Amino acid sequence: MGITPAGKQHFLAERGIVSPVAPVGYDDSYGENYHQPREIDVVFIGRLKKAYRRSRVEALADKFSAMGLHCKVIDGNCDGKARTALLNNTKLVLHLHNYPWDTPWMRWGYAASCGAAVVSEPLTYREPFEPGVHYLEAPYDNLSEAVALAVSQPQKLQEMSEACLSLMKRKASAQVSLKTIVAECLPDKQAFADTDLLRRD
Repeated sequence: MGITPAGKQHFLAERGIVSPVAPVGYDDSYGENYHQPREIDVVFIGRLKKAYRRSRVEALADKFSAMGLHCKVIDGNCDGKARTALLNNTKLVLHLHNYPWDTPWMRWGYAASCGAAVVSEPLTYREPFEPGVHYLEAPYDNLSEAVALAVSQPQKLQEMSEACLSLMKRKASAQVSLKTIVAECLPDKQAFADTDLLRRD
């Protein structure tokens, strides 16, 4: 049915509740690839209100810096044109769990739309993304080494970003999301699933 917040779906399924899931709803407003040189090796964008998360991000940022990697931590508002400009200057976007069972796929969409790749600690639910194909994955203690190796392979990073963006557009577009939601309200779901809901021709 598309890209699912699988943790939430599994949570409900364990309690006997079958839940259809609409994809994130990717569209071109997520960002734009300027096809420019990238100076920042890795960036983290996210709130650091929780002490545990803050300590993990700061410890990892110190490791990156000690290895000579250009790291930037953004704890606060970063959206719209400012986010697009930042991600166009970034090679890798770092994901660390806030809640291990709930992966924010929008981070993948924002990164890929701007030509950046994602590096993450192991995900609880990966589907339909594949590590090494759509994003880079490594245990927390090995993330600094994984990033150091990855930034030396720009072609591989570009391939992962492009594969991620392609998957988002095919399986997590706003069209797919809307189609999924509307289909759940209709008695003949299969017939509706075979239509092109937002055909522009």
